[in-house]
Amino acid sequence: MIASSEKATAVAPVNRVERSLHFVFSSALEKTKCKDLSTLFTGATAVAFSDDAIMSARILSKFAKTNENLKLLGGIMGSDVLDQAGVQNVANLPTLDEARANIVGILAAPASKFVSILLARSEKMSSLSPENS
Repeated sequence: MIASSEKATAVAPVNRVERSLHFVFSSALEKTKCKDLSTLFTGATAVAFSDDAIMSARILSKFAKTNENLKLLGGIMGSDVLDQAGVQNVANLPTLDEARANIVGILAAPASKFVSILLARSEKMSSLSPENS
């Protein structure tokens, strides 16, 4: 995820380092599928790396809501380049554990309904007297 801070201040030596890092990132990105991200490296820019794109997007998005100085610019998920809206969409996705719980809930609901139907049928059949059957 890539973010910037509009109110960041820098002294001259830090500014030179910043320009050098922008050059390094831009040069490195030019040789990848994600060369479109090089345009995001202007001003004070932060880069966050994570194995879990959903959690990093969620954490940064939540922090950006409470801190007006942080602005999410974009990101990379797999080989896809994300804009601001894409990062927000990723932040709203369920985590792997949440998705698994949803799937289990979806699969368990029909099974529990089926069992309740079978139990209701067996109760109905057991309530019949031998003369009625």
